[in-house]
Amino acid sequence: MTLIGKQAAYSIFREEANKIVKKGTPHASVEGMENSEYFFTPIAAVEAFDGDERFLNPEGTPLTLIRKSTGEVVHLHFQTDEWGKIRKTMTPVNYAAA
Repeated sequence: MTLIGKQAAYSIFREEANKIVKKGTPHASVEGMENSEYFFTPIAAVEAFDGDERFLNPEGTPLTLIRKSTGEVVHLHFQTDEWGKIRKTMTPVNYAAA
């Protein structure tokens, strides 16, 4: 049983976007992924998309995961093998439809 839901996780992602994005308008994508342990969604500045809404994290931006059981924020960097393992277990989620 999860202690936080999709809407709560998305609120945390929006707070993290405000902390992480130093230039431009911070934004957390409403389209993301989840598995049994984590929620994930890309974070970037709106201006970084240049009209592309795939919300790719800008270079140097850590991947932000929210642990379902505690609401803990976990930052991973692209270079970690751990992210590759986690990603294989994730399925798409729409936080707005939660």
